[in-house]
Amino acid sequence: MPSGCDEAVAITLLYSNNRTAVINMSTNCVRNARTSVMGTKGLIEIPDFSWCPVEFVKANGSVHREKLPDCPSTNFQNSAGLVYEAEACREAISKGLKEHHLATHDNSRLVHHIIHESMKQLGCLY
Repeated sequence: MPSGCDEAVAITLLYSNNRTAVINMSTNCVRNARTSVMGTKGLIEIPDFSWCPVEFVKANGSVHREKLPDCPSTNFQNSAGLVYEAEACREAISKGLKEHHLATHDNSRLVHHIIHESMKQLGCLY
């Protein structure tokens, strides 16, 4: 049944110094959410759950894994990793800071701008 929504999209982000990011998404492809980052020092692959990864593979094939903290069961895969975000917020607040140096307001605004501009160019306006 047609919904009027795009079934697939490719977004290309152009950065300074000839750097590029390409994002491909599809609503009708069932596959893992894989992420690849290629740079001057090689390739890093996040094979699954790129929004909450617990491992990545370096160009040489070595696998780096992070153990998630022990906590009660959650509704979504790897949600225990959100504990790190909560701890970072607590750390910043306890120091009287309004933001954590690893997640600045400027960074949040930039991510929001990219998402908003991408949706606008795709014709998805709210």
